[in-house]
Amino acid sequence: MNSLDNESVVKQKKYRLGIIMGGSILDETGFLRVISGCDIIVCADSGARHLRPYGILPDLLVGDLDSIAEADRSWLEYAQVPVNKFPQEKDFTDAELAVENALDLFTEFLNEQELPRPVNGDISICLLAVTGDRPDHVLGNQMMAAGLARQQYDVMMTDGRSWFYFLDGPTEKTYDISLLEYDSAVSAVALSDQVSGLTYSGLKYPLDKFNLAYGSQRGISNCLADYSEPEFSVTITGGTLLLIVTPAV
Repeated sequence: MNSLDNESVVKQKKYRLGIIMGGSILDETGFLRVISGCDIIVCADSGARHLRPYGILPDLLVGDLDSIAEADRSWLEYAQVPVNKFPQEKDFTDAELAVENALDLFTEFLNEQELPRPVNGDISICLLAVTGDRPDHVLGNQMMAAGLARQQYDVMMTDGRSWFYFLDGPTEKTYDISLLEYDSAVSAVALSDQVSGLTYSGLKYPLDKFNLAYGSQRGISNCLADYSEPEFSVTITGGTLLLIVTPAV
């Protein structure tokens, strides 16, 4: 294949899986922006309450169904949304089961369409409504997301207002936050013993090939270098990084 042929090759399609938990949604605009681009939507138990006001049906309801409201459950039953019900006494959280079921459902979708499975990096796993008043669940979901990133999935968590991105090196990612209606703080937190080669482009306080140790707060509370250019890039050569974009005030 010559160079002209190379340039004409269509890029591999990227897919987005939306998993809706039962936590908080603090900005409905951000939430809807993510959901509208999903190829697969799976609700974990009471997460259905975030979809019913907009008439957005999930592809699957998962969990022990101990916290879903009767009105939400009736709505899904009337629409004949499939349900994977699990016992309350189980070894896995509803969040873990929802992610596992979303990946299985995605595989079924590819097989039905006779499509090849993309590499994990072309599969975006979006965990929504994952913050709230249960810090054990919040931390557990963050660690689960880090594990998915180590499998090279493109992983993001959000409540519609704060955005959590998980990177596993070596990688370089660019983020466009032009749609956010507030000044943002950008923070980097090491989720492994060390994140090596941390480099910023487009942020006010630069780092260049910095090794960020686990527990260090050196990456906390950066911001855009120029708010007229709301795009920045992060590069790491190794380790697992949590990048948080959140309101600065």
